[in-house]
Amino acid sequence: MGKGGVGKTTLAAAIAVELAGRGLPVHLTTSDPAAHLADTLEGSLPNLALSRIDPQEATARYRQHVMDTKGAQLDAEGRALLEEDLRSPCTEEIAVFQAFSRAIREGGRKFVVMDTAPQATPCCCSTPPAHTTATSPGRWVRRAFISRRR
Repeated sequence: MGKGGVGKTTLAAAIAVELAGRGLPVHLTTSDPAAHLADTLEGSLPNLALSRIDPQEATARYRQHVMDTKGAQLDAEGRALLEEDLRSPCTEEIAVFQAFSRAIREGGRKFVVMDTAPQATPCCCSTPPAHTTATSPGRWVRRAFISRRR
């Protein structure tokens, strides 16, 4: 995650292409509306699958799911408050995160590489895994590629 122009899409594509080029099954998914990964990479490698998460569609689906499940148990006032809560900017991030989680579950044994849309203030997923905080953020990626070459 991060602001636009910092190389998220470039890095995600490079990782996905490198893994697929080594014969490993890869699913590259993006939520970036400006990303043109499908135009560039679609069909380029047999082990590389691509998908795009539409943030607006994911958000609408998430809101509907919450209203159908949690909202069904509420009175009119409670439903109105829930609808107001679901207009929060973080609702889109939660919905996109759930869509990414679904891509990981459905990926099975594939490597899943995620390219996120530019975000100024992420509400969730902002803390890297504990094992990456002790070292530089990209070190584990480099280590994975270097160990494969040996």
